[in-house]
Amino acid sequence: MSEVSNNKEDDALPISSDERDRLLAPLAGKPLALCVSGGADSMALMHLVAEWSSTLPARPPRQSFTSSLNSSRAGWPRPQQLPIPSWLDGAEFSASDDRICSVPRVVVLTIDHGLRPEAATEAKFVAAEASHLGLPHQTLKADEPPPRSGIQEWARDLRHRLILELLDAENWWLVDHGVLDRRAVSRSIIMAHHLDDQVETVLMRLARGSSLRGLGGMSDTQPLSLGAGPGRPNTIGGLVRRPFMSLPKSRLVATLNARGAKWIDDPTNSDERFERVRIRNAVEVLRTVGVGSAGIVRSANRLRAAEMSLDGFEAHWRREIIDWNGGLIGEVATPKFHGRGDFSCVRLLSVLLNAFGGSARSAELAQVERLRELLMGAEGPFKGSTLGGCRIELVGEYQDGKLLIYREGRGEGLETVPLAPSQLVEWDGGRYTVEADDAARDEVEIRALGAGGWARLKREVEGLDELKLKSAAMATMPTIWTETDLIGVPYLDSFLGASEAHKKATRAWAAWRSLESQFFRANFMGAPFYG
Repeated sequence: MSEVSNNKEDDALPISSDERDRLLAPLAGKPLALCVSGGADSMALMHLVAEWSSTLPARPPRQSFTSSLNSSRAGWPRPQQLPIPSWLDGAEFSASDDRICSVPRVVVLTIDHGLRPEAATEAKFVAAEASHLGLPHQTLKADEPPPRSGIQEWARDLRHRLILELLDAENWWLVDHGVLDRRAVSRSIIMAHHLDDQVETVLMRLARGSSLRGLGGMSDTQPLSLGAGPGRPNTIGGLVRRPFMSLPKSRLVATLNARGAKWIDDPTNSDERFERVRIRNAVEVLRTVGVGSAGIVRSANRLRAAEMSLDGFEAHWRREIIDWNGGLIGEVATPKFHGRGDFSCVRLLSVLLNAFGGSARSAELAQVERLRELLMGAEGPFKGSTLGGCRIELVGEYQDGKLLIYREGRGEGLETVPLAPSQLVEWDGGRYTVEADDAARDEVEIRALGAGGWARLKREVEGLDELKLKSAAMATMPTIWTETDLIGVPYLDSFLGASEAHKKATRAWAAWRSLESQFFRANFMGAPFYG
């Protein structure tokens, strides 16, 4: 957690070499990707990292960067299209070549969103300055048109996607050359967010009525992930690090001035059509009434710490009261959370919705709060609802009943994903991962069982109907298909294999199921991540 200085005289001092080394020390030993737009903040980042990196010892021996090639590919399907990192263009060294250490420790990335004609010139400016500092640079250009509204949110999501896809491509290049385990941590993504950015972020979230997590603002270290999408069979991710969160922008500007370094002022930073600019201007007004940046950031740090502590305590409570049913349906006896207050109940509901909602858009906090009111009978007896990709039902009364949450839709509209031998892929936004053994056949697909598929199984397999598994939830479960035939239902394999209470269904299922089903497994990702 960053410490915030109250010494106004320090706010315009350039960053000394000792302070630079202290701020950047946590980045030592890691390959870095600097996000540099050409503005003062990111240009200061680039200059400071270049200076600091030049003082570090040479790379450790090659074996620190290598691993077994056989294990590096296991379970990871290759994306269909991969951008080429410019700093690897033409490189041909292999795992047996000590020149692997020549893969650059620091690279610089600039995003051209295509929103302003000046952006291309600004990217060239950054490239020239990076070259002068001895750092490889690559410009990533928008590959989709901007929306009519929500430009800044779109631009942020675009930046994240382009950066993660490029760094994932670098990982794959290293895997192809036998140098890196595909599951190893890739480059840390270094951003120049500073104390003033934190203040603006907290105030923007305050205006929206954010929760504890939101009011905690940005953290020094933040995981960043991008879910499966077209041509991308699995989530990819990286780690964002923000070394300057304790510093005001004035110190970064002073650092550039002390070096005679240049930067570019983005005109959109003064355009009041954007919320962040309006908030930035309001901060100056707040200072006149004694609401300063140091106090706002200190409160954000404390709220973030409170959120982390509370989440740890509640995780134990949730593990005790939630029955995940192997990912089929989330089940909670309402007396176990009734009376704990609105706050804990809303957080519990959010956990369940996130776990079972799959690729659907996450529910907003206000929507979850409204759901809690409806459960309590705000508009009469609760008759069920849908939210965040889930179906929510209440069996009995709220005070002494049972809450059920499961994926909505009876399997309709859920994606079909190809699965090859030795692969592990995500399905339905990561609600499940599905894995095929080496011995599995080629050309199978993961599909939802569907209402028709479950009805067929109950007709053909004696005893399945007696299990009383909820039909609407079973319809949303991942199954393995050839083009025309159902060959695997991993959930039933697991459920019946772990139970001795349903001997008739177990025997009938063992006789009916394909022998090939043993080569496939599905793992529900909700309980490990949200429980």
